[in-house]
Amino acid sequence: IRDSKNDGSYLIVPIRKLLELNQAPTGGGE
Repeated sequence: IRDSKNDGSYLIVPIRKLLELNQAPTGGGE
């Protein structure tokens, strides 16, 4: 069970980073 919780947090970290990059005004991502 502990592993499951760790996996969730571990996945949330990179996901949040991706969201920040998506929101960042880069001007040309696609």
